[in-house]
This record gives sequence, C-alpha cells and structure tokens, in this order.
Amino acid sequence: MAALKKNLRLGDRKIINSILRRGRYENRRGLAVYTQPSENPESRVAVVVSKKVDKRAVRRNKLRRQISEAMRALLMGVEKPNDFVILTKPEIIKMDFKDIKNGLEGILKSLKI
Repeated sequence: MAALKKNLRLGDRKIINSILRRGRYENRRGLAVYTQPSENPESRVAVVVSKKVDKRAVRRNKLRRQISEAMRALLMGVEKPNDFVILTKPEIIKMDFKDIKNGLEGILKSLKI
C-alpha cells in the first residue's frame, strides 16, 4: 500500500472546513464523503478518522491508509478535479478493505463524479 502523493493530499484546515460547510455530501455505512470542485489541476483527498472510531492510533492509522489506498485507485476515474473530505464513523471498524473500497465507489457513483 502506497500513501497518496503529496499533491493528492488535502491538508489546509481552512479548505477542509470550507468543504465541510459548503460541499456536496453523501453518507454510507461508516463513511461520509464531502466534495466540491477543485481549483487545482488534480483531485485532492483528506481522510479524517477520529478517536470516536477507535481509541488506538494504530487502528486509526490503518483505516486512514486503507481509505487513502482505495481513493488512490478511484481518483483515476474522476474526470474533473474535486476536493474530497472523507469522515469515518465507528461502523467502519467492522469493514474490511474490499467493503471500504466498494462503499467509496458507490458514494462516488451516487455523487456522479
């Protein structure tokens, strides 16, 4: 599993908050995705896994890596650049990588991206 390249990561807190306030939203089993069109030439992703999901940093980081890997593969199919903020919920602990990837794929299809 490779991490997202730096140019594909979204790290500016102001932009993330803007997306959370004004972006389009879709929710499915343990995942919530907020998105809005990007001014950058490439799509960018921010993954948020809070302590409400799991108290152990090892598990939170593993989830973050799995979601990033799933999005890395899915970003190739995105035509127009968008910024994504992915929030997790406690139900995601019971999901494996395949379920996470399928969930993200379904969310992107429903958002018509």
